[in-house]
Amino acid sequence: MQDLLRDKNVTLKFAECVDPFIRVIDGIVGERVAMRIDLESSNGHTTTGLFAHNNLSVSVGYAAAAFALAVLEGSTKPGVWFPEEPEGIAIDARKLLLRRASRGVTNFTMNKNSGMIEC
Repeated sequence: MQDLLRDKNVTLKFAECVDPFIRVIDGIVGERVAMRIDLESSNGHTTTGLFAHNNLSVSVGYAAAAFALAVLEGSTKPGVWFPEEPEGIAIDARKLLLRRASRGVTNFTMNKNSGMIEC
């Protein structure tokens, strides 16, 4: 099965087959997207973040534009980085990046106790 999923031609054909169904379903229920992130520190402290947007493609566009601006402004280098890597987004630039990337959200919460999050 893994070999099948790694075959680009097979996955492209599969995407072409399911795309019409996904578009119909998106037309009925919308493109809403939501992510919840629960982070447990080594000291046992848990923090939660929540991001919700009514339109997946729009939210992806805002996020991509926010990262592109960060690259152009020199806050990060081109590529994909873990936050702890030196090439990643500078700590002092993260608030601006998150403000830009969260444009149009219906819910954006960061660093809250999981019991305080409203979904």
